[in-house]
Amino acid sequence: MPVKFDLKVKRNFFLSVVVAILIFAPVNTFAFTPVDTLTFTDESIPGKALVLVFTPQNLTGAEIPAVFLLHGWSGDAFDWTKNVDLQKISDTTGMIIICPEGFYDSWYVNSTVSANHQLESFFVETLYPTIRLQYPLSPENVFITGLSMGGHGALLLALKYPSIFAAAGSMSGILDITAFPKNWGIAKRLGDYNKNKTVWENNSVINLLGKTENLNLPLFVDCGKDDFAFKVNQDFAAKAKRLGHNLIFLEKSGTHDWKFWTSSIYEHFNFFLNQIK
Repeated sequence: MPVKFDLKVKRNFFLSVVVAILIFAPVNTFAFTPVDTLTFTDESIPGKALVLVFTPQNLTGAEIPAVFLLHGWSGDAFDWTKNVDLQKISDTTGMIIICPEGFYDSWYVNSTVSANHQLESFFVETLYPTIRLQYPLSPENVFITGLSMGGHGALLLALKYPSIFAAAGSMSGILDITAFPKNWGIAKRLGDYNKNKTVWENNSVINLLGKTENLNLPLFVDCGKDDFAFKVNQDFAAKAKRLGHNLIFLEKSGTHDWKFWTSSIYEHFNFFLNQIK
């Protein structure tokens, strides 16, 4: 039967890890199967957050690169693994892959409306430190990408916290949320756009460009030409290049769907592999 243990990390935060393995590890090591399901509860999130962690089956214990892979609007932590063989990608690339819960429409921001929708803080203060503590990831080779809402979230986190990430990407990302003030529950997190324009602008990825500390962060952005988000991706790329960002932007055929993302993900991982230090 699975081994289950709890670890108190901070405040009233607890991490429950279910490990389907029948061995007892030494005190200072962490036993895990190729796919672990972690459960987080914390005052900064609206409920239990499931996080899937895929580790290479030939893992030797040395520090290895890691990719945080974010899902899109209306999705959950299982979206990617329902559509792509993430274990195969982990085995092939030798990378740890982490798929966190984004709570349907969190937009991975710190909500100004709901105290228990502080996803940015949850990621930086709880999720990332816990993954780094429990898995042998290389702190110099941590990457992040995602689709749609997750593309926005990936670049928001990377541009705000470039010291954490070695590179970042976005697939069909909503890279300027101010262009969609009535869509996808963004107002539930940041308030009505017309009454909270500054809040929206401060949380829109396109407005995070141009800071000295993130100019050299390698970025990989792609979007389908028939995607409703194509225009904001073009605008983001144009501004990023104008400001001197280290950006690759690919305009490809396709729209806002899994056919595009299940192809794009391999390009993102290839990009990250080329950034390993």
